Amino acid sequence: MFYVLPYPRRDMMAATIDEGVTAFRAGDYEQCVTKMTQAISTLRSEGGASEMLSRALSNRSAAFAKLGRWSEALEDANAASNISPCVAKYHARVGTALEGLKRLEEAAVAYHRASQLDSCSDYAASCERLRGSLMAGKGVSSDASRQLHNMQKQIDRGNEALKQNRPDEAISCYERALACELMDSSSRCKLLANLSAALLKAHLVDEAIDACRQSIALDSSYPRAHMRAALAFKTKGSFVEAMKHIVEAERLDPLNDTVLTEKRAIQQALDAQLAAQRAKDATLAEIASAVQTGSSKVDNSAPLSVALPPQDATAAIGSRHTVSYEYCRLCSEYGHVAKHCPLRKRTRES
Repeated sequence: MFYVLPYPRRDMMAATIDEGVTAFRAGDYEQCVTKMTQAISTLRSEGGASEMLSRALSNRSAAFAKLGRWSEALEDANAASNISPCVAKYHARVGTALEGLKRLEEAAVAYHRASQLDSCSDYAASCERLRGSLMAGKGVSSDASRQLHNMQKQIDRGNEALKQNRPDEAISCYERALACELMDSSSRCKLLANLSAALLKAHLVDEAIDACRQSIALDSSYPRAHMRAALAFKTKGSFVEAMKHIVEAERLDPLNDTVLTEKRAIQQALDAQLAAQRAKDATLAEIASAVQTGSSKVDNSAPLSVALPPQDATAAIGSRHTVSYEYCRLCSEYGHVAKHCPLRKRTRES
């Protein structure tokens, strides 16, 4: 778990990282590695801010790459992308290191992830370049890299199917991709959130909620997982649960207009549900009070019929009648009104 460093320590770490960046730009890659290592060691020992740690790891990865130390570059790049999975540059660092190791298929997958996070960069071009190299027979094609490549193809097909409103096809693609054991936890978290969206479009609400729960279990700080959960619970009519998740999504992504719009809609639905429940409770309480006290407000000249859910009606008045009932004020019995009371008939005959 990370916490925010005190300002003096944070400023000192930021200065150390800046010194390393300056050394990198000057071509002194060894000095850059030294400065970044100092910052990383301190941040890890003190549980420093995750953004600062991932930045230092990414910069050291770049310095290792310049020095041709590809395995160390890959280790740092993977660590940075795991800490901050939404930063495209860190996935590109992974791609650079993998390319240096001649693991071109895996490098292409990493560049593809980076291009999905930042479509304005040249990451997509790097991905296509590597795929061209693979077609020419270059690089190392391992079983693991083939699995990752096929996994990414399934994800891409699923995303396209979801955009074109073909949820069943998207679900099949996502489930095939999730079957890949080599998928990292960050990618699995995001894919489960996408699967939830497809399941919801296919009207499989409970399955969508389950996918969201799995996604949140992998990364509770991923706002889209909470957003998907809120939509699923809203569809189910569980507005209290929906509100919990939409509030968390807003906390994690406060500038997202879609989250704010959904929060207002869920709040309105929750208010309406609570108002209806209060009105129902008040009606039940009034009926129960009238029956128990024999209130004169009850008109015994006609049957009193009140539509109630069977379970609530039975609990409120103890009657066998679950939809409506008749009550006689003369004999305090159910099943008839005063003018039809057998006791009145016997009195008249005598």
